[in-house]
Amino acid sequence: MTHYNKFSEVSYNSKITSWRFRVKIHRIYPFYSYVTSSGPFYKYVLAHEEGTKMEMTIYGNSDRFRSLEKQAEKWVEIFLVEVNRS
Repeated sequence: MTHYNKFSEVSYNSKITSWRFRVKIHRIYPFYSYVTSSGPFYKYVLAHEEGTKMEMTIYGNSDRFRSLEKQAEKWVEIFLVEVNRS
């Protein structure tokens, strides 16, 4: 079964869920944690094709999003897959 909406394309079955987003990266803010003195972490300001804005913050595991910081003001596709194990 596949579900669609304006914001994303979501494919679903009981074991695998995937999301595909086509977004434009408007701004990227690197920041460091004052509590743990770790980082950099990144906050991305994104907008989809109809102009609705959102923010995405990456804490740790930033290797999955490496090189997005070079894509400011460009359209990118973000594809994420979750595997649900029972």
